Amino acid sequence: MKKVFISIMLLVAVSTFSQEKFDCNNLSKTDYLNKYQELKSYGLDKITLKDGTEVLPLVISKVYDENSLRQVCINSAYADHRYGTEAHYEMYRKNIYNGISRETFMKNSDYFQIFLEMIAQLKNQ
Repeated sequence: MKKVFISIMLLVAVSTFSQEKFDCNNLSKTDYLNKYQELKSYGLDKITLKDGTEVLPLVISKVYDENSLRQVCINSAYADHRYGTEAHYEMYRKNIYNGISRETFMKNSDYFQIFLEMIAQLKNQ
């Protein structure tokens, strides 16, 4: 009985944490744009067009609809599961902004990974 109880508690804890990290169904364009504004000083604002326009807010507001944003989030969650958050942290430091602390990245890792996915999709087009 004790093992069953512990197993159920672990399942609940894992389910709660996994739903909290990538909440792909309850995010809107406004949520993404607000989070971008909060995090852009960590190198995201350096991704610009030739005229200096920041790319990510433009893409979020003009290119992606709600379903596309949800799919980007799902792809990011899958990549996080497959490669791990630590690997994305190292990739972010290497390619976007070397000065970001591990704590800052981990606290906002879901959004950083979503923005990385958007950048990767832009580069592949």
